[in-house]
Amino acid sequence: MEDLMLNMEKLQKEVNRAIKELAASKDLEERIKLSELIKNLSEATGVYFKFASEMMMHDMEFGEDELDDDKPF
Repeated sequence: MEDLMLNMEKLQKEVNRAIKELAASKDLEERIKLSELIKNLSEATGVYFKFASEMMMHDMEFGEDELDDDKPF
């Protein structure tokens, strides 16, 4: 789950960087490319949030004790 959080943080940093770059850009072609990049990164972030939500629901249904990897069964 920590890897998921790190990836979400990296995606968010990249979205923020692209937004700042878009705000400073004057060239139309560059602005279009950055807009598409921001859209794609935002959609990817949504996928991560959906996955995290599903994992949290799974944890609530089964409890963390049942998900312990140290137990064989």
